Amino acid sequence: FHDSSATPVQLEDKFTVTQMEFSHAFNINTWNYNGKTSYNYSSRSNVFPVPEIQLYHSLYYENKLFKVGLPVQIGFDFRYHTKYFTKAYMPATGQLYLQNEHEVGDYLVAYFFFNFRINNSKVFFKVDNLNEGFSNRNYFIMPYHPMAGRAYKIGIKWRFFD
Repeated sequence: FHDSSATPVQLEDKFTVTQMEFSHAFNINTWNYNGKTSYNYSSRSNVFPVPEIQLYHSLYYENKLFKVGLPVQIGFDFRYHTKYFTKAYMPATGQLYLQNEHEVGDYLVAYFFFNFRINNSKVFFKVDNLNEGFSNRNYFIMPYHPMAGRAYKIGIKWRFFD
């Protein structure tokens, strides 16, 4: 690993990283919920930092519209993880290194999506980082690397086989 001065270091000790993940899903008529909650632990968080809690949740409406039965999904994805000292990036070496000055996390990131399927094609519209700009928080993935701002995406996935 690379220590806090971005110098390569060989770790002599063993360490463990434990993750317990709970997946849950339910639906009520046309409303669906899927979620994953995970607890993470690193016995050497000063060498291999991980967020203690991570949440990945989706809430969406799914139904078939019109007489042709067009399958549609519309909903939200939510992501969250607790604060932790993530690794920083050293451009000169292209490596990640340990740092303990800037914590990242402890904010909710929301995504909106709308999908529908026509035969072998799936058309989608997505808004990434929907809640960006609603608060005074600065969203970072690692120190000095801000998360991408709100983005609007539209596309088609077309499968060329049956």
